[in-house]
Amino acid sequence: MTTQALKRPNDLDGAATRLLAAVAEADRHCLENLLNCYCREVAMPGGQLSFGSRFGQNDWPLALRVAQHEGPVMHLLLPNSHVRVIGVVERPAASGCYRYRGPFFARIPGQGWSPLDWTALARLLLGELALECGAPFNEELYAQIANSVETVTTIVANRRTPAAAPDPLAAYIASEQALVFGHTFHPTPKSREGFSEEDIRRYSPELQARFPLHYFAVREEDLKQASLLADAPAALIRAQAPGGLADDGSALLPVHPWQARYLLQQPAVRAALRTGRMQDLGPQGADYAATSSIRTLFHPDNPYFYKLSLQVRITNCVRKNAYYELEGALEVSRLLRDIQPDLAMKFPDLCLLSEPGFITLDLADAESQQRVAVQEGFGLI
Repeated sequence: MTTQALKRPNDLDGAATRLLAAVAEADRHCLENLLNCYCREVAMPGGQLSFGSRFGQNDWPLALRVAQHEGPVMHLLLPNSHVRVIGVVERPAASGCYRYRGPFFARIPGQGWSPLDWTALARLLLGELALECGAPFNEELYAQIANSVETVTTIVANRRTPAAAPDPLAAYIASEQALVFGHTFHPTPKSREGFSEEDIRRYSPELQARFPLHYFAVREEDLKQASLLADAPAALIRAQAPGGLADDGSALLPVHPWQARYLLQQPAVRAALRTGRMQDLGPQGADYAATSSIRTLFHPDNPYFYKLSLQVRITNCVRKNAYYELEGALEVSRLLRDIQPDLAMKFPDLCLLSEPGFITLDLADAESQQRVAVQEGFGLI
């Protein structure tokens, strides 16, 4: 008891240190992403970007001029708000993907130079874009950026370095779950609006998420499905599902466990459960691994990925499988099949992953909006 009590302060100190480091890391990556996006999309085409020696301007902050960072100074002008932003980069980059060598500073008219964190930079850039476009400040985008930073902070603070994976499939899963910071040219690469912090810990691929699928038993006549394969999606799902589920001959529909919570709040689903038209079987079977898209799940023994609907706004889109997307996925796969022989001759090492089947629940007698919500909510590719 005494030993445990003595360890607790150290444990807390370690957690606090990890959290502070995670906050700093998330701030830095967000700042770099915002600069990369803005420089490539706005500043470079608009001639608002220049580079020079850090000794070239007497009014630059002393902290920048005496820093030991090597590389030219990036000078970014925001012409509508008359703000200047500067910092050291490794070298100019025609792609707009810069490597940053130190802190950035901004000078607002009538004020001195001040260091930038992501919050200050985001407000400066979004304010400049609002002036340029004659539009209000984009609070929605700012909230998405903040959400992305919070997600990265949680991931960095809780991520464990995975063990080496000599097995090819294990190594593949590790590669899918290794994208901690996301796309270099996206302002909100890790935004997940709808996930709580606990959801992020439970379902994020970056935290090596694995979990069982949540199954529903439904009537065959309530299914909508189509396939380019020899077997219908319902048969393929049944073959991969745990044994003993829905032995009465009902079809099985797996969903993401987070999505199950959402679906169980839908009036049409609740009514179908009350009348016995469908059954909630809960989480069942082996753990599936979350891939980098979050809602596409993989198990080494299953020859197919399951691309599930997830009513979460990831980056900029709610990742539900609308019915036109289900049909569209199948049509694209059909078109790719037609050109695959020609592609194989020209590019023998190219392998395209197709989306050869879809399935969803269609409660045809439900109210119109609820019918659509159910179709989108259960959609699986």
